[in-house]
Amino acid sequence: MYRLIYVSRSTKPMTNDDLKAIERSAVRFNSGVDITGALFFGKGRFLQVLEGKEKTVEALYQHLHEDPRHTDLVCISRASTNVRLFQNWNMGVFNLETENAAIDVERLADLANAATLNDNTEKAYLDIVEFIEDFRQQVCSV
Repeated sequence: MYRLIYVSRSTKPMTNDDLKAIERSAVRFNSGVDITGALFFGKGRFLQVLEGKEKTVEALYQHLHEDPRHTDLVCISRASTNVRLFQNWNMGVFNLETENAAIDVERLADLANAATLNDNTEKAYLDIVEFIEDFRQQVCSV
């Protein structure tokens, strides 16, 4: 199992309908290649967590460089892992610009908790949730 986290910048303003379209497309594609994860959007920036087989995740990441909806992709983490933290989601999408942004992060914690955690994976999960919360605070305060 492998996890990749990247950030990027939107090339145009994103509406809720745009984000829902991204989610539908990602779920359809990811379910066919056994990728799970979550996408966060706020103030023109994306943060995405992808999980799956290393070769498949890396191929998707390279393909995402071609997506005209975002630019300036920067990988901030690549790691082998023992467990999927988003095992129940082919892709969860969170709009951090909504009034419910804090609730969305709580929803992330509730749904991701379905993963079987041990001491090592719980630390990884908490690190990711903390990182996502930092991202949310940065984009919501800009």
